[in-house]
Amino acid sequence: MNDGAWEIASGRLCADCVRAMWPEYIFAPDPYIWAPGTCDRCGEQKKQTARLRYTMNKRGLEKRGLENGIEK
Repeated sequence: MNDGAWEIASGRLCADCVRAMWPEYIFAPDPYIWAPGTCDRCGEQKKQTARLRYTMNKRGLEKRGLENGIEK
């Protein structure tokens, strides 16, 4: 799973992972289509997962020391 730092990433996520990621990520306002599948973040088979687009917000970038861009 891509961490979404300084780019828009996408992945199939379960509701628990979306809830855990909410404080540090911005999710696209696309309509969520929930269906059974495997979550890309936790790897568990869930009854409800959705393909979501997301990126890290300022709080997440600061927590990881990436507020000035990705250093290689």
